[in-house]
Amino acid sequence: MKKKKIIFIMLAVLALITAAAGVVSIVLYRQKHEIKTVYYTEDYTKLYEEELQIIFGEDCRIGEKETITIEGEDCSCGFHSDTYIYDQWEISYKDRSGQEYTQILNNRSGLEYQQLWWLEEQLEQHYKQQFLVDYFEEGTFQDLSVEENGRTYCFVFMGNPINGFKSGQKEEYDRAEEAGDRYEEQLLNSLKDKETMLHLWELDYEQIFRDFPIKVSLHLSIDDQELTGTKKADWEKAVRERVLRMMQSINQESDYTSNLAVNICCAQGQEKLYDGESGWHYYLLQGESIEPGDDFENYDWQLFYSYEGIFW
Repeated sequence: MKKKKIIFIMLAVLALITAAAGVVSIVLYRQKHEIKTVYYTEDYTKLYEEELQIIFGEDCRIGEKETITIEGEDCSCGFHSDTYIYDQWEISYKDRSGQEYTQILNNRSGLEYQQLWWLEEQLEQHYKQQFLVDYFEEGTFQDLSVEENGRTYCFVFMGNPINGFKSGQKEEYDRAEEAGDRYEEQLLNSLKDKETMLHLWELDYEQIFRDFPIKVSLHLSIDDQELTGTKKADWEKAVRERVLRMMQSINQESDYTSNLAVNICCAQGQEKLYDGESGWHYYLLQGESIEPGDDFENYDWQLFYSYEGIFW
């Protein structure tokens, strides 16, 4: 009994020391990992030669191989990553209208996953080039670039649009997640088959919103900080009217089936618009104008429900 009491006291003292040490005690017992180097050596340009011609067309051009190294890390905070060495190739091609694109093929990811990334990249570039760069005067928006997203940007997202839930939505959110996961699994399986792979070189922009559950988000930051008063008001009104016409042009191209979420702001929302608003929000849901207010999550739920029975 006395021995047990001594042991108990020793354990109690150890517990106090551990509590006082806090994070330090955790670090002392954290296991260090060995950083391994993972190599990817398959030549995807030869392995998938036929598939790449299906996806990008027979006239596509494949660049020289480039080897990429991602250095590993073993942090005392618990983060661990191995070193990855893989190869990538630039592939250049044109779509059916003659617009040029360059995509990156890597031998680290499955070809079915990369097809989805390429599809989103092509759509982003298409909408930025055709409906922003070619549509508006140079200098209308901040950081507008076809190659990169800056303070003005375009994001294309495909699949289940629900990213979170509010109080009381957990059960419905889980249902949406399950439905989205089933759709993604079926889609990825279909993209492994040569008969159902994407044909990016002849992508039909009129049909795209019927073929996939896609949302296009445009964030347009007006570059007019030097304007005040009537000049600011007149310029921003004119830009807004032109944005609304641009949205209708996208809708017309898609045969009035587009899903668009558009935000117009000034200086990325850091300055108020002429009417005191921080941003104007406009939405198209399968070609129809809707008004979910400033609540992007509400729009995403409506988009999810609009595709029930079609994709999930």
